[in-house]
Amino acid sequence: GPCRRVSHVMNAIMSERDDVALRKIDIVDWDTPVAQQHMTGIVQLPYTIIYDKAGNEVRRLVGLDIPGLNAAIEAASAGATEPAADAPGGTGP
Repeated sequence: GPCRRVSHVMNAIMSERDDVALRKIDIVDWDTPVAQQHMTGIVQLPYTIIYDKAGNEVRRLVGLDIPGLNAAIEAASAGATEPAADAPGGTGP
């Protein structure tokens, strides 16, 4: 499915770059404290948050958006920050 596709793409990116890391939460039970803390308000998976090296949020991606994922990783490397318009915390139209 889409979540595994994102994981596959991230593993390929990490094999080519030493400035990218992956932290992943596998949600089996949406009622657990971890799911409640990190996934409240998420309506579509995969849901990806990209951070720069300083820990600043760069972009949130909803759904399978491989070009967006690559662009967000490049933006994180450049130090840019821009929450996605379609994600919680983003600026929509």
